[in-house]
Amino acid sequence: MNKFKMLVSAIAISAVISSAAFARDIAPSNTVTQPVKVVSPTGLPKKYLGETIQVSFTIGTAGKPSNIQMESHYDRALARSVIPAVAQWRFVPVVKDGHAVSLRVIQPITFVVKS
Repeated sequence: MNKFKMLVSAIAISAVISSAAFARDIAPSNTVTQPVKVVSPTGLPKKYLGETIQVSFTIGTAGKPSNIQMESHYDRALARSVIPAVAQWRFVPVVKDGHAVSLRVIQPITFVVKS
């Protein structure tokens, strides 16, 4: 498995959880946002194959993630792989009262081998 490729699969994408403790102007906690682009990490340490991690980030009014932080299983190699990939993800912006708003989420991500 010298050059096996990793695919990031965002499990339970409908379970993107808003976290009022981390955000100011957020949509209601039952608001779900959908990804329109998910980028797989490169250089992911093999020891994380099959693992699920938690990553938090803010989805901005344009659907771009920012303030990306590892919430579980933090190590530098994992962060160097996952954070730049998540920064390239794009979401349908969250709308509240007819206006796009920022939303802080915690996203579970499971690493699987791409077949």
